[in-house]
Parts: sequence; structure tokens; C-alpha cells
Amino acid sequence: RRHTTMASHSGGELLQKWLEKLKEGGKLEGSVDDAAENMKKDLVASWDELSRRLMEQESKDIGNFCESGVSWTERGSTPEGQFVQILCTTVAEIKYFMSGVERRRTEHSSRYDKPAVITALTDEEAYRRCIVGPVALSEIYGDHCKLREVIEKVQSGVEIKLIDHFNKDPRNLQNQLNKCEGVDLNALLLGKAILSDKIKQWTLQNREKAIKNNSGPWGIKMPWRYWPHVCTHSREDRTKLQQQRLQNAESMVTFTNLNNSKSNTNDASLSDILVKDEYKLPESTLQRVVRSAVSNGGGAPGASPLNMENLKQELDKAIQTQTGKNRKSSTFHHARGKKVSSGGADERRKVSLREGEGCLREREVSLREGEVSLREGEVSLREG
Repeated sequence: RRHTTMASHSGGELLQKWLEKLKEGGKLEGSVDDAAENMKKDLVASWDELSRRLMEQESKDIGNFCESGVSWTERGSTPEGQFVQILCTTVAEIKYFMSGVERRRTEHSSRYDKPAVITALTDEEAYRRCIVGPVALSEIYGDHCKLREVIEKVQSGVEIKLIDHFNKDPRNLQNQLNKCEGVDLNALLLGKAILSDKIKQWTLQNREKAIKNNSGPWGIKMPWRYWPHVCTHSREDRTKLQQQRLQNAESMVTFTNLNNSKSNTNDASLSDILVKDEYKLPESTLQRVVRSAVSNGGGAPGASPLNMENLKQELDKAIQTQTGKNRKSSTFHHARGKKVSSGGADERRKVSLREGEGCLREREVSLREGEVSLREGEVSLREG
């Protein structure tokens, strides 16, 4: 259940405030390439902060909640139990980040946290976090089994904890829990185009480290290593991974407090924009979109005001173009009938061919079970 606080922003306002702040700082001057690069640098700086938090040990605040504050059906000492608890700590960290709250231990493995640090989110800072959080959640954990169940179990409890932190702060910042309702389709589409490749690359690199040499951030490594014992779909099957991401889309949007209602002008929803690869602006389209917002009458970035109407039109056009393609594709495949099902049979054969590889990997993980068992104390949310 979503907690209601103060009124949220209208759709698109956060994006406009972010661009206005960049323009004030001279970041949208020079060439269109320069403007696009400065937009990317600004969002990447926010991602760098979240990735730093995901690479550190979770706070006692979050750790205790995920270990004993949730009624898990999975036993804590099993791979399934560890899998869901670690997912809990990471998605909670993302939610804390988006809300402007940070807890850190006094030192690694300490039983105590430092006092909470709460950042008052300006509209432009809210935009950064409201883009980085959902895109990171989708790219890093969207293809994980049990994510939807974890979110359903922890969302209310995490929001209650955040409200408790806000209530202890005299600045009356409770509205920060719902700030991301000010992100609309266009705001997410633009942010995803700028940021998703960066986060995707980071995720793939750390998953590879987890398998090759048992290293990398705990919250990435351990779910990836427990995977063969918990998830039914293979870690290597990209089609299945994307299907899982699609199944998790609605819950990810709800958890990050985005408003998932479809607009009047598009049949796409925020969950579509977030998880579907086809809703990713090509570089040429991104350049055109940036130019539409920041160029003066001569076609070059300059001192003219931001043209948000042009920006909106270009982004709407990109969404409508892709939605139209999706409709045509769906109609085409539906009309083909049996040919579609034979394609499905081909896909099943591909999956079967991958099973040998999957079995080999499961044996590899099984051989490491002793090692994982020895780490049980640490796995139990690194309490030690």
C-alpha cells in the first residue's frame, strides 16, 4: 500500500527543473554533443553514489529489517532464504537512496549505525534519483526470480521505516517518499536512454566477477551464485531473463512510486518504458531530442530558454513510433498463427541445447557449496 503524504508534482515537472538547473550552470551550451554529454555526466554522478552504496555492507537498520522484520516463507539458512534476504537489502537500499535517506555502519561488520543522513531533495535532485533508482533496479535485479514476491513483502515495511526517519527530522520531508510521482513517460524515456547502458555494463561486469572468481559486490554476487538453486530459468538464457523482467515490471514501478497509468497520447506505460528494450532511444534520436530542447533559432545551443514543448513533442513522437511498431508486430505474428508456434518450438529447442551448459554450471556451484556453507555466518546479512 502506498503511503500518501503531500501533493506530488505534475508529470514532467521534475525533468524540466533538472534541465533548467543544468542550463543555469552552463551545462547545455556548446554543441549538442556537449549538452548530451553533460546530461549524461550529471546522471552518472548520481548513479556513482548509488553504486557505492550497493557495493558496501548494508546498514544494521536495513539488515535487521530484512532478517527479522519480514515474514519470509523461505528458511533463512537455505539458498532460497539467503536469496530473498539479500534481495531485500538491495532493493531497500535503492528505495532509501531515492528517498534521500542513508544509513551506514560505524565500520564494516559493526553492530551499530551512524545517525541517518537525510538529504532534502530539490526537484532537480529528485529527478536524478527517480531515474537512477528504477533504471538500476530494472537492470540489476529485474531479471531475478522472486523479485516480485520480495517487493510485495517489503514495500510497506520499508516505507514505514522511511517515514519514521522523516518524522525524526525537523524539516518536514515526508513528501520525499512520493517525489517520483513527478516522473512521466518522457522523463523516464530520456533518463533511461542516457543511463541504462552504463548500469547494464556495470551489472554484467560484476556478474562475471561473481562466477569467475567469487568477487564483486555482495548484493550482486550472492544472488547470482545462489541462482541455480533458487530460480528455474537459466542465468544464460537472455530470452528467459527478459521474460522475467517483464513479469517484474509492474512491481518495480510500484515499489519506486512511479505513476504507472497510461497517458492519453500513448498506449505505453512507465513499466513498458522501464523494461522493454524497444523503448530505448537510438543515439541519433537522443541527439535530435536534446537539440529540440536546447537549441536557439539557429539550431545551436545558446542563451534561448529551454523549449520543453519541442522536447515533449519529440519524445512523444519517439514513443508513438515504437508503440505503432509494436502493434504492427503483434498483429503480424497473430496473423501468422502456426508459424508463430513453430518459432516457439525453435526457442524451446534452443533452451534444451543450453541445458547441458546449465547443468555444468550447476555442478560448478554445487562444488562450491562447502565454501558457501562456511560463509553462512557472513551470509546471514554479514552480522558478524
